[in-house]
Amino acid sequence: MDSFLREFKDKNRAELLWLRALYQCVVGLVGPEPSPPAEHRVLLLALGAVRALRQTLGSHCDALPLSYRPVSVCELVRRQLVPCCSQLTWSNSQYCEWAADAERLQPEDVALPRENLLLVGYITDREIETSECDGILRAKDANASVNCMMISPSPMWLDQFVLFPSWSFIPHRSCGLIQDMKGHLEIGASPIPLVLQGASQNLQGTFTDLLGVGEAARYLQQSHRHRGVRLHVCGHVSAVCPLLEIAGKRLFCFSLREGENSVPVVVPGVLTRVLDAEGGLFELDGKVGLCVAYQPLQEMACSFRPGAQIELHNAHFLHRPSPHGPAALLCLCLRSSLRVTAFSRVQSKPLACPSPTTALLRVLLQNHLGISQYLWLCHCVTMLKERLCPRWIRAERVAVVAGRVLSCLLPPDPHSWQCRRDIYMEMLEEPHSCPLSQYRESDPQVDLLSVEQLRLWMEAESWASLSLPSLLPPSAPHLTRAELNPLLSWSVDTRGAWSLPIPLVVVGVLGACVRRGCLQLRDQTGSVDLVAVERRGGSYGAVSDTAWLGRLVCVQHLTLVMEKFLNTDFPSWTQLDQDLITHRHCRVYIQLCVDDLQVLSPWSGTMSFRDALQQEAGAAGNQGTSRDRKGMGGNSAGKSDREQPEEPTTTGARQQDRKERARQEEDETPAPAKKPRRADDWSHLEQEEDWSSEAGGQEQDHSLPRAQRSHVQVQQRSDTTAPSACVSLAFCVESKDGLTSQNIHAAAAETGHSVCFRMSIVVLGDVQRWKENPRNCPLESRESAGGALPKMDVQFVGSSVCWFPLLHPGSAYRLVAPHTQDPTLLCGTPVSVKQGVVLHSAPSLLIQPHWRFYTLPPSPRLSGLLQEARPRKHAILSVSEVLYCSTLLDLVSFEGLISQRTHLQQKGRTAGHPQNHGPKGLPVSVRLTVQDLSSPGQWIHVYLDLSERLYIPGLLPGARVLFSAFQCVVSRVRNVYCRSVPLSCITVNALGQVHCRQDPPGPRPPTVLLGEWVQDGAQRCIVGQVRVHIVVLLFLQLQWTCSLCGSIFKQDSCTRSTSSCTSHSAVFQAEAKAAVEDGSGEAHVWFPSHLTAPLLALGAAEWEGLQRSVRVRGHVRVHRGRNVVDAADLDDPLLHYLSCLCMCAAVCRPLTLSCQLKHRSQKALHLQDGSIQPKRVPRGDREFVTRVASPLQLTCTELSEWEPCL
Repeated sequence: MDSFLREFKDKNRAELLWLRALYQCVVGLVGPEPSPPAEHRVLLLALGAVRALRQTLGSHCDALPLSYRPVSVCELVRRQLVPCCSQLTWSNSQYCEWAADAERLQPEDVALPRENLLLVGYITDREIETSECDGILRAKDANASVNCMMISPSPMWLDQFVLFPSWSFIPHRSCGLIQDMKGHLEIGASPIPLVLQGASQNLQGTFTDLLGVGEAARYLQQSHRHRGVRLHVCGHVSAVCPLLEIAGKRLFCFSLREGENSVPVVVPGVLTRVLDAEGGLFELDGKVGLCVAYQPLQEMACSFRPGAQIELHNAHFLHRPSPHGPAALLCLCLRSSLRVTAFSRVQSKPLACPSPTTALLRVLLQNHLGISQYLWLCHCVTMLKERLCPRWIRAERVAVVAGRVLSCLLPPDPHSWQCRRDIYMEMLEEPHSCPLSQYRESDPQVDLLSVEQLRLWMEAESWASLSLPSLLPPSAPHLTRAELNPLLSWSVDTRGAWSLPIPLVVVGVLGACVRRGCLQLRDQTGSVDLVAVERRGGSYGAVSDTAWLGRLVCVQHLTLVMEKFLNTDFPSWTQLDQDLITHRHCRVYIQLCVDDLQVLSPWSGTMSFRDALQQEAGAAGNQGTSRDRKGMGGNSAGKSDREQPEEPTTTGARQQDRKERARQEEDETPAPAKKPRRADDWSHLEQEEDWSSEAGGQEQDHSLPRAQRSHVQVQQRSDTTAPSACVSLAFCVESKDGLTSQNIHAAAAETGHSVCFRMSIVVLGDVQRWKENPRNCPLESRESAGGALPKMDVQFVGSSVCWFPLLHPGSAYRLVAPHTQDPTLLCGTPVSVKQGVVLHSAPSLLIQPHWRFYTLPPSPRLSGLLQEARPRKHAILSVSEVLYCSTLLDLVSFEGLISQRTHLQQKGRTAGHPQNHGPKGLPVSVRLTVQDLSSPGQWIHVYLDLSERLYIPGLLPGARVLFSAFQCVVSRVRNVYCRSVPLSCITVNALGQVHCRQDPPGPRPPTVLLGEWVQDGAQRCIVGQVRVHIVVLLFLQLQWTCSLCGSIFKQDSCTRSTSSCTSHSAVFQAEAKAAVEDGSGEAHVWFPSHLTAPLLALGAAEWEGLQRSVRVRGHVRVHRGRNVVDAADLDDPLLHYLSCLCMCAAVCRPLTLSCQLKHRSQKALHLQDGSIQPKRVPRGDREFVTRVASPLQLTCTELSEWEPCL
């Protein structure tokens, strides 16, 4: 150093200190080498640095830049934590002007701050560890290196010690890039070598034999050319392909043309915005998009920041390639090239280098996607990040899930092998061909909505299409206010998501709602209730596979359902156009079959159960029902389980299967959320592997019995010794009660009412210990015990209610208690009794929130046990068996098809259950008309009380429903019906096929004869179609009724006498009773108001005239027998007209009637006194007495003309 300082004797103390710092920086550049040659080398480099400074600042300037501190590459990388720039020749005014111009072009960003740093380094293109050339320029010193980007790099700078007069440094620590890259340098001006080089060689005369491009091409095409001959070719560079890395080797290609016969297309632009850094989507000049996904940017992406100026060569221009991308798009292929002409001046973050190893580009390459499909994939990634990340998917794995979504939506392409890319042909072939120039099928034509967007869309569509007249039956003009408004109180609207012009698709996680006890589809935007069924052979049933909880799925085939509740006060149907809706409310949910779901996060447990079902169906001869679904691939472990489901799984095989499963799910498992869990949160069920988060910090529950508290203590002690150990119990569900709200709690700190339910199970064997969770592996021999199968009562309280929609009678499950080896934990607690008392109740077990239920797959061993455990106490009946059961007031369980739903308004009652959230005044009682599955003519009314019950979705016309523990009652008018009790449970086994706002037309009633219909027997139909002849009208009543109070309305006022009624609206009502026969028997048929005019064969004008005549007197009644005429009626022209009309030939004609019994059970007919009475039949001069049954009492629901065949 002394020899260096002696060269500057005329400098002052401050300048000498600055020179000392410069010398130390050069020492760090070369390295500590005490040998004399090294010292001489450092001296030459230090003197060269001073010379370079003078050359940069001007030869006339002898002053040193004391305001600039010399730094080495190592010090810059280690200490500079924020972006900065350094301009050695600039003044403060020049920098301010430069920064203002940068912020004017990029208003959202801040210009790079200026740092007075003097940087020296060594430029190389070799890796530090291997010293192999990789094509990446680096600036280094003896201790560190950093990548550097140059506008116009020169080979003369390689392996040279240089001074950087103008540069910017962008650190990478806060950008999430790879750890070995601490930042990068952007060299804005040519570096100055510290050591002067000799005169450059004249290469012009080196090659004496230069060939043109055409001559060289002809030589290479010769079949008998000499090998090993080197050619010297000259030409103009027309295309430079990007730097590629294939099998660890880096290469690039370029094209030469002879002469200036082609002018390359150059597109300049300024990068204004980053649309998708991972997907390689940018914006140029605020107008045009840029896609570089088909060309790896490699290290150039670090300087590809907003504000950079670039040039594009041989780019593809596409106009509106996708609705999810820019209207104008420039795309780069392997033939294109991109060059940065000016670096960005703002503090924007550097971009991660997109490469084929990233998930998004790997999906692009593996699936050979076109540009439109790729843009949709990028759009899907953005949507999934907003909706599922980070709770369910890690950010770096979103692209993998998006690729699975795309594969689910794209149809299989049989020619996909022809679309595989040949990168060498893309770069070299003429004419040029690449994926961007080839026609591809467009992107999926679907709307990818979030759960909240799906719910809001359904609400907007349903309320916009609300039509009150369409909700009313044909008898609406004859209904009073009390009859009209209940029909408007409830309606349903459905939309098939796949049948819309643009189908709707939603991606979410299947879960369960603790507060409502139903399945849900969730994402981070919201949740929507879900009614799901599964295919079972040729039929459907409720979902019983617990592995669906926490699964990430793509839903295409779903039905959106919106139940609308209205509080209305319409006097009559003529005022429906007035705004008399006092309140409106709705419930939106979706219906689907789980077999139509596309699983995006496959779990071998889910697959083994589904494949076991398919194998069982195949054993019965239904091999054709198995399906190969996209996105639901299995694994080798699951395959072995499917091949031998009846054999017990060994511990080693189970461990191997679990390791494979953990490897598959590792990428999709998100990090645990650092936030408190709500009372209704079921996130502890989403991650089946993560039990450690549930083990720590568990408090003792003093509300449990003493024996169960000791079990919990044993479990807590075992958590520290065997975190993977568990105990299990295999059982079959015998019966399940409905959800109720009771003062029962799983923890002592909880207060108030909790949602709970009880279940009776049949234990299949003893409690088993496991070293690892068996999950839903096939039932092993040690889990099943011989002899009598004991029973147990299981109670679900609080968060454990989430299992309610998945536990069903007749299905087998495995209950697992983790982190314990105590088998008594699952044995239940018997009820203590005194001596001499016989106990008939079963032991009880309170389910803990962290316990798990797993559905057992079908196997021969399990099938035998289920036959023994088949429930006999609550046998499932048909509707016909309920109608003709031998005893009354019993709790019955039956299955039927809902044909009609009606909400009943009851004064003084509102939906009182705290979980119903029903607005005041909404109906709390629902009447369901349930048909027999095998005999559509048999039906029964089922009444549900919603005031003390959770609302049940899915009870729509067309749904097949199982009603458990309902009370069978006979009404005062001798009709049989069923009503719910607190223990009643409802299960939807098949979805309702509702496609319009009105109830769908049900199956046509069977055609019957009156003689057969009147006979006793269990096959009596409640609804039937008859072809009869009208004998006579026995009764006819015509009246105007006040629409408000129901009294007779005369002229323009109500005739109510008890209190004043100021109503000015009335409705016309009619009722008729006719005697009919069909040759086999006779019946009395009642006709409602809207069928009276067709019965009397009156036209519209005649019917209106008759209404005007009746309005004068208010009401008219006509009674007629077969051959009886009252002489008093002859004085009244209206009565005389009606009397003649009742027996005229126009009325007494053949008709086809759809009727139903007024009493809906044979049991009710037996309750009638004197149902069979003697009847006198005169024949000539003789009279016969015979005993005949009373005529059937029928109500007509439909009328049509019919001419009997002669």
